[in-house]
Amino acid sequence: MALLNSMNTAFSAMNGFKKGFDVVSNNIGNINSIAFKSSRMTYVPAFSTILQRSVPFSANANSNQATMQIGHGIDVGGTPMNFSQGALESTEQETDLAIVGDGFFKVSDRVSHTDYLTRAGNFRKDNNNFIVTYLQGFRLQGLKYDDTHMPAFKVTYSEQNGIDFIALETNQEKTEPTLGDIKIDFGYEDADIADYNQENIAGGHLYLDPTAKDAIRAGTISRGEILSMAPTISDFSISDIGEVFFTFNDNSSTKARGATVLLTNVKDLQALVHEGDGLFSGMDAAGVYAFNQEESGAGKNGIGYLRSKSLEMSNVDLSREFADTITLQRGFQASARVITVSDEILNEVVNLKR
Repeated sequence: MALLNSMNTAFSAMNGFKKGFDVVSNNIGNINSIAFKSSRMTYVPAFSTILQRSVPFSANANSNQATMQIGHGIDVGGTPMNFSQGALESTEQETDLAIVGDGFFKVSDRVSHTDYLTRAGNFRKDNNNFIVTYLQGFRLQGLKYDDTHMPAFKVTYSEQNGIDFIALETNQEKTEPTLGDIKIDFGYEDADIADYNQENIAGGHLYLDPTAKDAIRAGTISRGEILSMAPTISDFSISDIGEVFFTFNDNSSTKARGATVLLTNVKDLQALVHEGDGLFSGMDAAGVYAFNQEESGAGKNGIGYLRSKSLEMSNVDLSREFADTITLQRGFQASARVITVSDEILNEVVNLKR
C-alpha cells in the first residue's frame, strides 16, 4: 500500500534523529573530559523511487523532460569531529602537558606494541620513571638520549666541607638522539665511580680526585656514602618546544636522558578512530606525518607548541548542543506526527467498505 511509504520515511527520520541525540548526549556528557573533541551528526537524503527519468532533447520531442522521483527518508551522512582548540586549564603537575595549536602526542603500548595519538596530556611518572598516560600506562614518545648526555661530577673531600661534587664538562663525542620512551631518570651506580682524568670526561660518571681517593683508603668516607650523596633530580620542566630539563638537588640543571617530547599530525583528521580514553588509532588511513627530530618538533611544520603544567579541556559548546537538542526534538516530533496521520488515513481506507 502506497501510504506505507510515508510511514517508512518518517521512521527513517526518527531513527536518524535518535542517532543525532546519541551524538549530542555524548558531547554533553564529555563536557569536562580532558581534550575531548565534539562531534556532530550530518544527514543526507536516502534513495528515491524514480517515476520518470529525464529524456534528452531530440527532433521528435519539444524539449527534454523533467525527472520525477519520490524520496524515502534520510541516512546518516557522517559524524565529523571538531578538532578545534579547547580551553587551557593551569595545574601544578609537571607531567601535565597541553598542545597549543595543531598536533598530537604519540604514546606506545609496550604490551601490544601498538601506537596511539592523543591530545590528552594528563601524564604521570610511573615506577620506572617513564612518562606514561594516566590510566593505561602507555609511554610518551620522543627523543631519548644515552648516558653520554648525562652530566658528570668530580668528587672532592675536605674535613671542613666533607664530600663535595663539582660539575664537569664532558669531552667525549656524544651520539645522536634516537626515538623512544621519554624517561625522567638520573642516578649513579657503583660502576659509575671512576678516577679523575681530565682528558677523558664521560657523562654519567662520578670522578674521584686525589682527596676523595685518599679519604676512601683511610676509611673516612665510603663509596656508598658518595653514591647516597651524589646529585639527584629534585625537579624537572618541559619547555614550549618539548625539551626536558632536569634540576638537581645542588641547583644545577641540564638537558639529559629523555630530552625532547615530539608531536605529530595527520593529513585527514576525520579518518582517525576514537578508541576511548582520548586515544586515537587509524593512523595509516589518516596519513600520519613522519615522526622524527627534523619534522616532529613542537612549533615545526604547522605543529603547535607545548604548555607545561596545563591541560586542554573539552571543546564542547554547550549552547550549541542545547540548540541542536531542540532541533532534533522538533524533527522527531514532526516525524512521529507523520506516522500518526498515516495511520489515520490507513484506518479510513480500511473502513471504506463496511
